[in-house]
This record gives sequence, structure tokens and C-alpha cells, in this order.
Amino acid sequence: SRSARVKLLFQQRSIITGLLMVVCILVAYPMILLRRTRFNLFWTTHHLLLVMLILLCIHGTGNLLEPFQSIYWLIAPFVLYFVPRFLRETKYSTMKVIQAKIKPGECLQIQLERPKGLLWEKRVNAGMYAFINVPEVSRLEWHPFTLTSSPANDFVEFHFRSVGDWTEKVHALFEGQHQQENE
Repeated sequence: SRSARVKLLFQQRSIITGLLMVVCILVAYPMILLRRTRFNLFWTTHHLLLVMLILLCIHGTGNLLEPFQSIYWLIAPFVLYFVPRFLRETKYSTMKVIQAKIKPGECLQIQLERPKGLLWEKRVNAGMYAFINVPEVSRLEWHPFTLTSSPANDFVEFHFRSVGDWTEKVHALFEGQHQQENE
């Protein structure tokens, strides 16, 4: 009967993982449209793509058509994703704030201590981007910003406007610190 065939179909690992991958894509992809207005929702659902990659590793383990090999194709992308993520979320990426100023137009200028070492000396240039985390605002949120400092500067500089909930909180934090210093 038809219900028996459907039941048999859903007992296959490849069908279940395939459908879950499609759901991940259908949920995550449209969130690109909300990136500017609802960044946290975009960022959270964007991680469904990692779930999709894990499901892809499981998807071929049934050896239905060929021997299982998807893990070999995904090792490099996983390494390229997780190594920088690990480095940025550990103490190795901590930088000291040298100066923070509020500029006209609700623009916050932050100068950070330039990282030391040969690797950083040749790698930090204007126009590159870096992920910034302000633990006083949120320990889990990392936002990408473009560097605006010159390669000759002894600091790394960023400018960003107060346009979203996170940037508004960062702006308020530094504005509050600036007011305390002036009192």
C-alpha cells in the first residue's frame, strides 16, 4: 500500500537527512533579506548551514549509490571555518581599546592596540575587515567591520554608525564611559 511505501521511505537515513538539509536551506536562505534589519535572526539561522553540512556527512553513510566519501570533501571547509572561529573566540584575539570617540553623525571611532608579531605586521591593512566583540554588550555577538586605519598606524581603527541594536548598545557604552571620564 501507499502508506507502507511512505513509511519504508522515511526509514531511510538518506531521505531523512536530505529532507532536513532542504529545510535548513529553506529557512536559512531567505534570511539574507533580513540581514540589515534583523541581524541576530540572520546570524542564528545562518548557522543552520553548518547543521546542513553535518547532515551532508551523514547523508551518504548508507552507501546506496557509491561508497561513503562526503566527509572527505567537507574536511577542508570545516577546517577553514572552525580554525579562524576558534582563534577569534579565544584570548588570542583580545585587543585593548586605546581610544573611543563619538564623531558627528552618530559615528563611533574605536582605536585598538595593533597586534604584535610578524604575522600581523604585513596583514593588517585599510579595507580589510575584522569581527568585533564587545563582551560588556554581548559575549556571543561578533560583528564584521571594515578597518579604517592606515598600515603605518600603530593602532587598528574602526568607524561605525549606530544603526542596529548591537551598535546602539556599543555606542551607548562608549558614550557613557566618555561622560564618566569628563566628570
